[in-house]
Amino acid sequence: MFEFNLQTAVFFGTVALGALLFTMAVVALFGATLMLGAFRGIRHTTEAAQERLHRDHSRLAG
Repeated sequence: MFEFNLQTAVFFGTVALGALLFTMAVVALFGATLMLGAFRGIRHTTEAAQERLHRDHSRLAG
């Protein structure tokens, strides 16, 4: 086996911290992608509703 001393503790701590930061970056990227998709969907729905409103208004006006 190996001797668990300060150097190995620092090494494993650094590896664990790097893995944690990498995982957080992946989760943040995933969350940003979901938010962007939701924003695009809301914008598309809003545009469709506005077009429907204009179409109904022009039909009523004449």
